[in-house]
Amino acid sequence: MPNLDLVDDMFNVLNTAIKRKRFVFEPLAITTEVREKSLKDEIYRRERLYKGSIFSLIATKKLFSPIYGWSSFFMYSHKFIRLLMPYFIIFCVISSLFLNQNILIYRVVLKVEILFFALVVLGMFLEKMKIDVKILKLPLFFISLNIGYIIGIKKAVTKATASIWTH
Repeated sequence: MPNLDLVDDMFNVLNTAIKRKRFVFEPLAITTEVREKSLKDEIYRRERLYKGSIFSLIATKKLFSPIYGWSSFFMYSHKFIRLLMPYFIIFCVISSLFLNQNILIYRVVLKVEILFFALVVLGMFLEKMKIDVKILKLPLFFISLNIGYIIGIKKAVTKATASIWTH
């Protein structure tokens, strides 16, 4: 592997696609993932994964060429667009603030966004209090995931040093 920051399982699959070889996943394989329960640890985990994913995409950039057919399509639709997701969210919130004038649909969208972010804040508060409300974990997870993505993108662009994986 050319870089310690790469996500090895992603890089290996993408590198196999560049070689135009088949990769097969074992349907009966079982894996166990140990995750920390805190929001801070989850954001850090996402940051590491996303930074490594960016380096993996750069190392296998050939796959963005249309000559790779479906692999190219999936690189754009599943990998590249995901890079932009946090910025789409920010754009939607900012545009809703400006569009919230006299048109009902824009006012409704802004109120739904405010409700969503209120649920995120409530989820954060309840997590700190060690109160488990499953329905509030989804908005909190979604936003923490995208915060980790933004930090990972920033570190990849600034070429921050390799992240330390801990257990």
